[in-house]
Amino acid sequence: MRVKNLNELEKNYTSLLEDYLSEDGEEALERAYELGRKAIADGHGILNMVAVHQKALLNSTLTSQDNSGVLKKAGQFFAECIAPFEMTFRGYHESIAELRRAHDELEIRVRERAKELARANEELKTEIAERRKIEEVLRESEEKYRNLFDSAGGCNNY
Repeated sequence: MRVKNLNELEKNYTSLLEDYLSEDGEEALERAYELGRKAIADGHGILNMVAVHQKALLNSTLTSQDNSGVLKKAGQFFAECIAPFEMTFRGYHESIAELRRAHDELEIRVRERAKELARANEELKTEIAERRKIEEVLRESEEKYRNLFDSAGGCNNY
C-alpha cells in the first residue's frame, strides 16, 4: 500500500478509519500504524496527517451515529496512525543528542591531542637546539685539534 500522493493517502486513511469504526479491532489499528509508517516513507508530514484525519472524519458515513463513541475511536485510530511520526521525531532528537555528545567528546580529544603535539613540538625544538650546540662544540673542537695538528707540522713519522 504505497501512498505517494495526498489524495491516495486520504482515500486509504478514510477506508481504514471506516473499517476500524465498524470493526473495532487491533488489526485495523495495526493497519493504521503501517499507513503512518508508509506516509513517513513517502514524505508526508504530521500536518498532512492531521488534514487527512479531519477530512476523513468529515466525510465518514459513520460519524452520523453516536458521535462521542465514534470520535473517541477515531482519536484512537489517529493516535495509532501518527505513532510512527512520534517515534521518528524522538529518534531524530536522540540522534542529534548523541551526535552532540560525540562532537563534544571529539572536541575534548582534539584539544588534548593538540596539547600533546605542542608539548612534543617544544621537546623537539629543545632537542634540536641542544644538538646544534653539540655540533657547534664538536666543530670548534675539531677545528682546534686540526689547527693544533697543523701547527705541530703534521707529524709524519711513518
